[in-house]
Amino acid sequence: MKNKKYTVLAVAAVLMSLVGCSSTSSATSTVIYYADYPYYASMEQLAQQADMVIRGTMLSSRVESRDDSYTPNTTDPVANPGGTAKPDPVVYTIYTFKISDCYKGCDTPGTTVDVKQLGGVLENVTYSASEVPFKVNKKYILFLATFDSSPAELLNPVEAAYAGDPDSSGAYGSADPGSTWKIAPGQLKKLFGK
Repeated sequence: MKNKKYTVLAVAAVLMSLVGCSSTSSATSTVIYYADYPYYASMEQLAQQADMVIRGTMLSSRVESRDDSYTPNTTDPVANPGGTAKPDPVVYTIYTFKISDCYKGCDTPGTTVDVKQLGGVLENVTYSASEVPFKVNKKYILFLATFDSSPAELLNPVEAAYAGDPDSSGAYGSADPGSTWKIAPGQLKKLFGK
């Protein structure tokens, strides 16, 4: 999980007025990110693959450009045929969650964890991606991949984020508005014993 890389293709769709170049002209730019995430056939498979599973409240968010490209620690052309990686910054929104329940991979409720998702607005440019629309002060259940030097991230935006409070049937619905995935009543206890 630590070395898992997602293929991120950035397609720039620059929409700007070419009428003039004066300082009074305004420009709008949009970069659209497309990402390829793994699919999980069951909640059990999702839980097994996750490094960390939490229930937490989203406290705040920030947008930053990060270069999370992997740099091999060898110059051997056979082991590293691509050579030194070139910087490849990507814009992320980093959400801070206060952990209320830890199901896997963490020990201390009350601490925080940062979770990154593609996209955000940085320096008047909109970086767009199909990601979960987290809201401040809302609770979520998250299935996360963790990394040594980067914020955690959802295993995928469709299957790995759920409302933190159950619905009237006792199920936890997906935080992705287009997803029908649910955590069934009692399934968290069955998966994690908690």
